[in-house]
Amino acid sequence: MTSIESQPFRPTAPTTNKCGSSCGYALLNNSGAGYKATASKCVAKLSVVTGEVPNSDYALMWRLSGTSYSCFNDDPDLIHKSFAGALGKTYVFTAYFKPGKAPQSGDPVTLTVDWL
Repeated sequence: MTSIESQPFRPTAPTTNKCGSSCGYALLNNSGAGYKATASKCVAKLSVVTGEVPNSDYALMWRLSGTSYSCFNDDPDLIHKSFAGALGKTYVFTAYFKPGKAPQSGDPVTLTVDWL
C-alpha cells in the first residue's frame, strides 16, 4: 500500500544529527498515526514543488522511539531511500535537507512510502 503525506519545510540553523548535516526538516507522521510496517522493507521518496528530490539532497530518519531510530539508505536509482523495518511496528519519519538543497520555508514536502 502506498502512503502519501505532505508537511511544510521548517528551516533551521545548520545542524548535524545521526544522519548528517542539515539546514531544516519536515516531520512526517501520517497525520499522527505513524506508518505501520506491512512488510519488511520500507521504500520512500520525497518531492517538493519543483519535483522529485534526489536522494543525495536529503537524509531521511526513521524512528520507533526516543532510543530506537536510524537513517534510511540511498537506493541506486538516485531517488528512493529504504530501510529494513520490523513487521507490525509503527514508524515516524523526519526528512532533513542538506545545506544548499532545501526548499523555501513553508513549502510542502511530500513523502511517498511503500512497504515491500
